[in-house]
Amino acid sequence: MQRNKLIIFGVLAALIIAVGITAYLVIGNDTATPTTNTTTNQNVNTNIVNATNSTNTPELTAEEQQRNDAQRLATIFSERYGTYTGALTQANLLAMKDLMSDSMYASAFKNAGTTQEGVAISTQVLSTAVESLKLNATAVVKVSTIRNQSDDTNQSVTQDLTLRMVQKDDAWKVDSAQWGVAKSTDSM
Repeated sequence: MQRNKLIIFGVLAALIIAVGITAYLVIGNDTATPTTNTTTNQNVNTNIVNATNSTNTPELTAEEQQRNDAQRLATIFSERYGTYTGALTQANLLAMKDLMSDSMYASAFKNAGTTQEGVAISTQVLSTAVESLKLNATAVVKVSTIRNQSDDTNQSVTQDLTLRMVQKDDAWKVDSAQWGVAKSTDSM
Protein backbone atom coordinates (compact mmCIF):
# COMPACT_ATOMS: atom_id res chain seq x y z
CA MET A 1 0.00 0.00 0.00
CA GLN A 2 2.85 2.37 0.90
CA ARG A 3 4.52 1.60 -2.44
CA ASN A 4 1.33 2.51 -4.34
CA LYS A 5 1.16 5.84 -2.51
CA LEU A 6 4.78 6.56 -3.43
CA ILE A 7 4.13 5.69 -7.07
CA ILE A 8 1.05 7.91 -7.23
CA PHE A 9 2.95 10.73 -5.50
CA GLY A 10 5.82 10.35 -7.98
CA VAL A 11 3.51 10.43 -10.98
CA LEU A 12 1.67 13.47 -9.65
CA ALA A 13 4.98 15.25 -9.02
CA ALA A 14 6.11 14.42 -12.57
CA LEU A 15 2.79 15.68 -13.95
CA ILE A 16 3.10 18.95 -12.04
CA ILE A 17 6.64 19.42 -13.35
CA ALA A 18 5.50 18.63 -16.91
CA VAL A 19 2.66 21.17 -16.65
CA GLY A 20 5.09 23.77 -15.29
CA ILE A 21 7.55 23.19 -18.11
CA THR A 22 4.75 23.29 -20.67
CA ALA A 23 3.40 26.54 -19.20
CA TYR A 24 6.90 28.04 -19.35
CA LEU A 25 7.29 26.99 -22.98
CA VAL A 26 3.88 28.34 -23.97
CA ILE A 27 3.76 31.53 -21.89
CA GLY A 28 7.25 32.48 -20.79
CA ASN A 29 9.40 31.61 -23.79
CA ASP A 30 9.82 34.83 -25.76
CA THR A 31 13.44 34.50 -26.89
CA ALA A 32 15.16 32.68 -29.71
CA THR A 33 15.11 28.95 -29.07
CA PRO A 34 16.98 26.23 -30.97
CA THR A 35 14.84 23.54 -32.55
CA THR A 36 15.92 20.40 -34.31
CA ASN A 37 14.91 19.81 -37.89
CA THR A 38 14.28 16.08 -37.75
CA THR A 39 14.51 15.56 -41.50
CA THR A 40 18.08 16.85 -41.81
CA ASN A 41 19.28 16.65 -38.18
CA GLN A 42 20.62 20.21 -38.32
CA ASN A 43 20.08 22.79 -35.59
CA VAL A 44 17.97 25.68 -36.77
CA ASN A 45 17.39 28.87 -34.79
CA THR A 46 13.80 30.02 -34.82
CA ASN A 47 13.04 33.52 -33.60
CA ILE A 48 9.92 33.91 -31.51
CA VAL A 49 8.46 37.40 -31.89
CA ASN A 50 8.38 39.42 -28.68
CA ALA A 51 5.54 41.92 -28.92
CA THR A 52 7.28 44.35 -26.55
CA ASN A 53 10.69 44.21 -28.23
CA SER A 54 10.85 45.31 -31.86
CA THR A 55 14.65 45.58 -32.20
CA ASN A 56 15.97 43.51 -35.10
CA THR A 57 13.48 40.68 -34.59
CA PRO A 58 12.08 39.51 -37.91
CA GLU A 59 8.41 38.67 -37.90
CA LEU A 60 7.49 35.09 -38.61
CA THR A 61 5.72 34.22 -41.82
CA ALA A 62 2.21 32.85 -41.52
CA GLU A 63 3.53 29.37 -42.28
CA GLU A 64 6.28 29.59 -39.64
CA GLN A 65 3.80 30.85 -37.03
CA GLN A 66 1.29 28.10 -37.80
CA ARG A 67 4.05 25.46 -37.77
CA ASN A 68 5.23 26.70 -34.35
CA ASP A 69 1.66 26.79 -33.02
CA ALA A 70 0.99 23.24 -34.27
CA GLN A 71 4.18 21.94 -32.66
CA ARG A 72 3.39 23.72 -29.38
CA LEU A 73 -0.11 22.19 -29.28
CA ALA A 74 1.34 18.77 -30.16
CA THR A 75 3.70 18.93 -27.18
CA ILE A 76 1.04 20.04 -24.71
CA PHE A 77 -1.59 17.61 -25.97
CA SER A 78 0.75 14.59 -26.13
CA GLU A 79 1.98 14.97 -22.57
CA ARG A 80 -1.53 15.45 -21.20
CA TYR A 81 -3.12 12.74 -23.35
CA GLY A 82 -0.41 10.23 -22.53
CA THR A 83 -0.10 10.94 -18.78
CA TYR A 84 -2.66 9.54 -16.38
CA THR A 85 -3.20 7.49 -13.26
CA GLY A 86 -5.47 4.47 -13.67
CA ALA A 87 -6.68 5.06 -17.22
CA LEU A 88 -7.42 7.91 -19.60
CA THR A 89 -10.76 8.80 -18.05
CA GLN A 90 -13.51 11.18 -18.97
CA ALA A 91 -12.25 13.59 -16.30
CA ASN A 92 -8.80 13.66 -17.97
CA LEU A 93 -10.41 14.35 -21.33
CA LEU A 94 -12.63 17.12 -19.98
CA ALA A 95 -9.48 18.97 -18.90
CA MET A 96 -8.18 18.76 -22.49
CA LYS A 97 -11.44 19.62 -24.27
CA ASP A 98 -10.17 23.00 -25.53
CA LEU A 99 -7.26 21.27 -27.30
CA MET A 100 -9.50 18.95 -29.37
CA SER A 101 -11.98 19.26 -32.19
CA ASP A 102 -15.58 18.43 -31.27
CA SER A 103 -15.41 15.10 -33.13
CA MET A 104 -12.12 14.08 -31.44
CA TYR A 105 -13.49 14.97 -28.01
CA ALA A 106 -16.73 13.03 -28.61
CA SER A 107 -14.87 9.96 -29.84
CA ALA A 108 -12.27 10.00 -27.06
CA PHE A 109 -14.91 10.68 -24.38
CA LYS A 110 -17.01 7.76 -25.62
CA ASN A 111 -14.00 5.40 -25.54
CA ALA A 112 -12.49 6.61 -22.24
CA GLY A 113 -11.43 3.85 -19.88
CA THR A 114 -12.16 3.17 -16.28
CA THR A 115 -9.64 3.50 -13.50
CA GLN A 116 -7.15 0.65 -13.04
CA GLU A 117 -5.70 0.61 -9.52
CA GLY A 118 -1.93 0.72 -9.21
CA VAL A 119 -1.15 1.82 -12.78
CA ALA A 120 0.23 5.23 -13.67
CA ILE A 121 1.71 6.33 -16.97
CA SER A 122 3.75 9.48 -17.53
CA THR A 123 4.62 10.72 -20.99
CA GLN A 124 7.38 13.12 -21.98
CA VAL A 125 7.82 14.56 -25.47
CA LEU A 126 11.25 14.01 -26.99
CA SER A 127 10.66 15.77 -30.33
CA THR A 128 7.99 16.97 -32.74
CA ALA A 129 8.02 17.10 -36.53
CA VAL A 130 5.42 18.69 -38.77
CA GLU A 131 4.85 16.16 -41.55
CA SER A 132 2.37 18.27 -43.49
CA LEU A 133 0.81 21.72 -43.17
CA LYS A 134 -1.93 23.43 -45.14
CA LEU A 135 -2.21 27.04 -44.00
CA ASN A 136 -5.38 27.80 -42.04
CA ALA A 137 -6.64 24.26 -42.64
CA THR A 138 -4.85 21.08 -41.53
CA ALA A 139 -1.58 19.78 -40.14
CA VAL A 140 -0.07 16.39 -39.33
CA VAL A 141 2.49 16.33 -36.53
CA LYS A 142 4.52 13.31 -35.48
CA VAL A 143 5.47 13.37 -31.80
CA SER A 144 8.20 11.11 -30.39
CA THR A 145 7.69 10.33 -26.71
CA ILE A 146 9.06 8.30 -23.86
CA ARG A 147 6.42 6.73 -21.63
CA ASN A 148 7.08 5.41 -18.14
CA GLN A 149 4.67 2.97 -16.54
CA SER A 150 4.61 2.87 -12.75
CA ASP A 151 3.29 -0.50 -11.63
CA ASP A 152 4.77 -3.91 -10.99
CA THR A 153 6.71 -3.77 -14.29
CA ASN A 154 8.04 -0.17 -14.17
CA GLN A 155 8.42 -0.38 -17.94
CA SER A 156 9.74 2.47 -20.11
CA VAL A 157 8.98 2.63 -23.83
CA THR A 158 9.44 5.04 -26.68
CA GLN A 159 6.31 5.57 -28.70
CA ASP A 160 5.31 7.89 -31.51
CA LEU A 161 1.99 9.68 -31.59
CA THR A 162 0.62 10.97 -34.89
CA LEU A 163 -1.69 13.95 -34.48
CA ARG A 164 -3.96 15.19 -37.22
CA MET A 165 -5.02 18.77 -36.58
CA VAL A 166 -7.59 21.15 -37.97
CA GLN A 167 -7.69 24.88 -37.60
CA LYS A 168 -10.84 26.30 -36.06
CA ASP A 169 -11.33 29.93 -35.01
CA ASP A 170 -7.65 30.71 -35.73
CA ALA A 171 -6.44 27.95 -33.39
CA TRP A 172 -5.18 24.42 -33.97
CA LYS A 173 -7.30 21.58 -32.56
CA VAL A 174 -6.35 17.89 -32.45
CA ASP A 175 -8.77 16.01 -34.71
CA SER A 176 -7.27 12.53 -34.28
CA ALA A 177 -4.49 10.92 -32.27
CA GLN A 178 -2.93 7.58 -33.21
CA TRP A 179 -0.30 5.89 -31.04
CA GLY A 180 2.37 3.93 -32.91
CA VAL A 181 4.03 0.71 -31.80
CA ALA A 182 5.71 0.96 -28.39
CA LYS A 183 9.41 0.06 -28.36
CA SER A 184 11.04 -1.00 -25.11
CA THR A 185 13.88 1.22 -23.99
CA ASP A 186 15.66 -1.90 -22.71
CA SER A 187 16.46 -2.90 -26.30
CA MET A 188 18.01 0.46 -27.14
